[in-house]
Amino acid sequence: MSVFKFDKLDSFNSSFDKFESQVFKKQPFVLLVYANWCGHCTHMRDNWDTAVKGAAENVVEVEFDVLKHLTDTHDDNHFVQILKDVKGFPSIMTVHKDTKASPTPFEKPRDLASFTEYLGKKKTKAVATSRKPREKKLDNIVAKYT
Repeated sequence: MSVFKFDKLDSFNSSFDKFESQVFKKQPFVLLVYANWCGHCTHMRDNWDTAVKGAAENVVEVEFDVLKHLTDTHDDNHFVQILKDVKGFPSIMTVHKDTKASPTPFEKPRDLASFTEYLGKKKTKAVATSRKPREKKLDNIVAKYT
């Protein structure tokens, strides 16, 4: 089981090489690119987290600040090239192990049933993510801007 959640720069720096060797070059995975300040992202988050707990897909989550760091510092990396194509938040897509194939975007409603169906289709390892309580995250956002 692999867990790759890049929500802070320190988590990115410590695990990006492991992510590339274990997941990116070997199997497909579902990519979620989100921003903590995005209303659409926070609205869909509970449904996403519930669906991810029982997922049959590898799931990789990249937060906006890490995305910006990646695109500024790792320009020659194919995974970073995929991230550069993200046009809005949240962006959900399946990234194929064939690096020449374009990612397949998720184009269904952002509800629990659709997420569960999407994350359960592939025959890859299950991946779970952990999250801090939403209240703590909101307190941090409020503190940042007050």
